[in-house]
Amino acid sequence: MVALLGLLAPAAAPLYAAVYPPGDGGKPGDGRPPGEGGGPTDELLSPDSLTAAKYAVTFDRDELAQFEEAELRFTAVVGEAIERGDATVLVSWTNEAELETAPGAFEVRRTSSSRQSIDASTARGDGTYELVWSWAVTPLMAGEQSLTVTIVPTVRDGEGREVDMRTANEPVVVDVEVHPVQRAVDEVAAEAAHVAAVVPEHMQVDRDYEVSVEVPLHGHGDDIAVELDLVAAPGSAAVTIRRQNAASAAQAGGGGPVAFAMGGARTMTVADAMSDVARARWTVTPEEAGPVLLAFTATVRGEAGTYSVETGVETQASARASGAPASFWDRLKEPVDYLGVFVGFAVAVLGLWGAVAKIRSNRRKGGGDGEAAA
Repeated sequence: MVALLGLLAPAAAPLYAAVYPPGDGGKPGDGRPPGEGGGPTDELLSPDSLTAAKYAVTFDRDELAQFEEAELRFTAVVGEAIERGDATVLVSWTNEAELETAPGAFEVRRTSSSRQSIDASTARGDGTYELVWSWAVTPLMAGEQSLTVTIVPTVRDGEGREVDMRTANEPVVVDVEVHPVQRAVDEVAAEAAHVAAVVPEHMQVDRDYEVSVEVPLHGHGDDIAVELDLVAAPGSAAVTIRRQNAASAAQAGGGGPVAFAMGGARTMTVADAMSDVARARWTVTPEEAGPVLLAFTATVRGEAGTYSVETGVETQASARASGAPASFWDRLKEPVDYLGVFVGFAVAVLGLWGAVAKIRSNRRKGGGDGEAAA
């Protein structure tokens, strides 16, 4: 559905009759060439020559769809009676037209000359004339979008300098339908944003753990592809990530294990229409104790004609890696280590006890010698 909003402009002198009287051919100026060589005179380009023309904006289809080209036509009618509330723009002998859209909302291709003049206009048979501009527009974004056509009449002041007298129509508001491929990409991306990856809660250094993720496709496997990435998030302990699916690894660019503290290992998974899921598995090996922080990114892609549609979402999961457990020989050596400490302590105590006993013995011996001398 197309909603057109009008801009009321003040009416000026009837340019089509007072300034450009028709000639034998029925077109404005046919009976009176406007200057040497047929070019417009200063009178025809003066601000007084401006007149208000009713306009209409139409499309060659009832509804606009994302990624599907449509023709937009801007028609200004010169000489038709103007009533209050009619949408109008100011026109002169020659006029430029510009089409503006929001960034990224449309792809625009001009299909008519940007400059239209009264002497080349189309007679309608009722004494009025049409100036028509057209563009091929392809909506790139779904939902409510707007387009604005600006008419720039050629006007010169008394010294021959051009004066900017542009007038713009109110934005043409259109409702663009979502392309089926865009809808499929959006639905799968929304699902991927809420998928929980399968990650062990506890890990040990130097041990391998399987990490996996599955993204439901909801019947869109024939229209889209999903690329799944696994990387270590900032702050993660160093890990090694190995891709389990050799075919996926080859599609993603080959490679064996990638060791990093912050890095990644990519697996591209082409959406499987039969199983209706996109899945990937990795082997994660902690290299040091600490938090293991993993980030999963799902990039969903589709082709809508000649246009590529892509959306990426990221989810995170975490685990904690502890140090490697003691080996058999380490456990066997622990009692010996404890016994060694005990023996050492006992030897020290015995040595101290022997020293104290020797001191006491010497003291007793010395006391006995003193009594004998007396």
